[in-house]
Amino acid sequence: MPQRYQIVMALSASRDLDRLFKYVFAVSPSGARSFKNSILDQIASLKVFPHRTVVVERKSQPAIRSVSVENYIIYFSVLEQTRAVQILRIHHGARKPPRRFS
Repeated sequence: MPQRYQIVMALSASRDLDRLFKYVFAVSPSGARSFKNSILDQIASLKVFPHRTVVVERKSQPAIRSVSVENYIIYFSVLEQTRAVQILRIHHGARKPPRRFS
């Protein structure tokens, strides 16, 4: 059985998720709940094999990876020493990637 990683949400990612939820909720309350659940499900899937995803920035240590949900990109790092996946940002794919991930 593969080892599991703990999920840790950075404050910036929590703020991103809250902002996205409020934005979608204003248009479609039921759609907002479904959308938020899709993002949270994708984040939860990173508990197993988080390295299966795309590396988007190798310069930083640890490398920054990404996974997408609909039009949004979840940026994260895998912290091997603590067996954790740190969710850094959640960003719309049509926008430029964040300059800072913290």
